[in-house]
Amino acid sequence: CPESHGPSTTTLSQTCGKGMQSRIRLCNNPPPAFDGPQCEGTDTQTQVCKERPCPGKVDGKWSSWVSWGACSVSCGGGTRQRTRLCASPTPQHGGRQCEGNDVHIDFCNSDPCPIHGGYSEWAEWAPCSVSCGAGAQNRLRQCNNPLPANGGRHCAGSDLETRRCQGKPCPVDGNWSEWSLWEECSRTCGRGNRTRVRTCSNPPAQHGGRPCEGKAVEVIMCSVRPCPVAGNWGSWLPWSPCSETCGKGMQSRIRLCNNPPPAFDGPQCEGTDTQTQMIHIFCSPVDGKWSSWVSWGACSVSCGGGTRQRTRLCASPTPQHGGRQCEGNDVHIDFCNSDPCPSELFLLFIFYSVLLLLYHKYPAYLIPCLYIHFFSSNLFFYHFISVIGNWGPWSSWGSCSKTCNGGQMRRYRTCDNPRPASGGRACAGADTQIQRCSTVNCPGESACL
Repeated sequence: CPESHGPSTTTLSQTCGKGMQSRIRLCNNPPPAFDGPQCEGTDTQTQVCKERPCPGKVDGKWSSWVSWGACSVSCGGGTRQRTRLCASPTPQHGGRQCEGNDVHIDFCNSDPCPIHGGYSEWAEWAPCSVSCGAGAQNRLRQCNNPLPANGGRHCAGSDLETRRCQGKPCPVDGNWSEWSLWEECSRTCGRGNRTRVRTCSNPPAQHGGRPCEGKAVEVIMCSVRPCPVAGNWGSWLPWSPCSETCGKGMQSRIRLCNNPPPAFDGPQCEGTDTQTQMIHIFCSPVDGKWSSWVSWGACSVSCGGGTRQRTRLCASPTPQHGGRQCEGNDVHIDFCNSDPCPSELFLLFIFYSVLLLLYHKYPAYLIPCLYIHFFSSNLFFYHFISVIGNWGPWSSWGSCSKTCNGGQMRRYRTCDNPRPASGGRACAGADTQIQRCSTVNCPGESACL
């Protein structure tokens, strides 16, 4: 340690005559510490001094000890010292020196010194924390060079160091983006489709990651309005029977606009829905035959004698192609309700009763009574003698029912020349006649198949 002269202290050994003087220095600038070496050299210097002559001997005596000096070390065991001077009084004139030591040395700071910790070298870097992608790796050092002891400070700083590390790229599983907006319907009418899409880009699959699961396109049906449907003809239906069983006739066939039918303002089928053609079949004469009689009609009167009739048609079959007409009448007339009416019998009874009374009471009135009897007899015959009906003239023929291909026309007569009365028979025969007309073929018709 460097020396410290400190304040100079001179002690005279004699106050008279020949003597010695000394001075000391302390090893305290700074004192040795932490096993450092003591100051080199002596801590005391002496020299001869001569004062005035001594009158007599004076024995020396020690002064009080000065305070202890600083311990030579702060820990681990050192020394301290204190001094005293043989100066109370100083021996003089041949007096004896003080007995004992002028320096007192004592042990101090014997507690072990604190050992502050020191770090060892860093260990090797540990493996990366992940096998792929960005991770971290650490390395350690230990506070053992030296270990802290005796209350020494722990190592300053961190014992862990971290740095980033990069492994191979990690697999990234794909994830869908948001769905796009729905597109417009693919058709302006009828059924169409609307679609929307999404992409496997949020994120895309990378480095062996799984692709997105599910569909990238979604489709739904849409319908703005029904489309117009143009009508189209179906197949022709079979030909109808010919209008005539023989000779020239017509037959037709139709087709329907149903394949498909027009819908939603679609146009109708173009062209006609009917075809006609002419056919010629050889005709054999067909003789007419009567149909069965229809039921009797109501009687013309409810009493006093009337008629009723029933009819039949020459239509089983109708005479055709020169065949014979049916023989006989188409009307059958029969008498009905021939009993006298109650009101007429009562009147005749009253009349004859009065006439008989007059005849018995008043014979003079015989001639007038006979006249009245003759008149009443005529009245009787007028009421009870029947009148047979007779036909009036035929009317003119009516118009033909067709202008070509064969039609019919009719004429009529009435049973009024005279009308049947008082139970007289009705006119015999039909009141209607029918004949064919307009038998020429209609122009512009093709032959039937």
